[in-house]
Amino acid sequence: MKPNQQKVQEYLELDGWEIASKVDPHIIDWWADEIWKLTSVWSPHGAIAYITFLVDPQHDGNRRKGEAVWGVGCSKKFPKSPSEAQSCASLAFGKSFKKGIMDFQTDMESLRVK
Repeated sequence: MKPNQQKVQEYLELDGWEIASKVDPHIIDWWADEIWKLTSVWSPHGAIAYITFLVDPQHDGNRRKGEAVWGVGCSKKFPKSPSEAQSCASLAFGKSFKKGIMDFQTDMESLRVK
């Protein structure tokens, strides 16, 4: 697991989410490096959300897994486009990550509805 993914997972676990599954990489489009299906372990228990690690749209050429990932988005439903993947919120990796993660977690609370 890449460092950014590890950080996101740690924050999600602290906020009452667990990774239910990771979507098969063979069925996701170029814009998603990885998609996680999450389940809430807090009330309401079992609420579902999706986290998508987003690939830089300006990246050119072949890409290895984990390369050119600019940030993470969250959504209530399985995302079929980059905009759907960020329909609840998005967070860029980099200098603003630590400041932005709290807002990202707050925005994710809206997904904790069954």
